[in-house]
Order: sequence, then C-alpha cells, then structure tokens
Amino acid sequence: MPFTLLHGRQWGVAFLAYVAASNGNKEAVLSPAVAVTLGLIGTFASLLGNEAAIRMGRRRLAHTAIFASVILGGTIGFLGTASYPVAVGLMLI
Repeated sequence: MPFTLLHGRQWGVAFLAYVAASNGNKEAVLSPAVAVTLGLIGTFASLLGNEAAIRMGRRRLAHTAIFASVILGGTIGFLGTASYPVAVGLMLI
C-alpha cells in the first residue's frame, strides 16, 4: 500500500504541472498540500475499503472499484486538462 500511495502522489504532481503548463495558468499553485491531501484520502479510502470488503465481499468490491477506477481515469483524461481547478477536483474524488 505505501508504494501505491507514493506513486499516486508522484503522478498527481506531474499531471497538475502538465495541466498548469498546458493552459498557460501562471497563477496555479502546485501546492504540496494537494499531494498530502491525496495521500490522506488514499489512506482513509484504504481503511474504508477493507471494512467494505468485509461486508460486501472482496470479489464484488474489487469489481466495483476497478469499474469506478476506469470511469474516473477516463474522466480525468478527457476533462482534467480543461482547467487546473477541474483537475484538482477530479483528483480529489
């Protein structure tokens, strides 16, 4: 789990830098707070996911999480580059 959270933070910072640069948004602040928030949300989601797996069953929860990940990944890919606030909002979901 720690490597997954680290990877998510690294990817997130690089993606937000790309969005800020591609939109010419010089006011966008690549705040470490966004990366820390993503890490905290990831840790909390991991704990909740374990509890949900106990109640729903691991296989059903895994299928639901994979489907949601595909939908959210596609949404970030298509809409995330529209603006910096949109990208941050989608990444915090």
